[in-house]
Amino acid sequence: MQKTVYGAECPECAAEVTLEADARVSEIVECVECRSELEIESTEPPTLILAPEVEEDWGE
Repeated sequence: MQKTVYGAECPECAAEVTLEADARVSEIVECVECRSELEIESTEPPTLILAPEVEEDWGE
């Protein structure tokens, strides 16, 4: 059985990023063209945004 995949556009370089059928909102994926880390914002329609930078938590 073949998995269904979806295509979404990278917001950084406009390349097509392939998402698996079981992809979920907030999941992090990587663009194969520009290597940007992207967050799945929506699956219907497939929409990606740049993943937030992880900041240091100093226990504040």
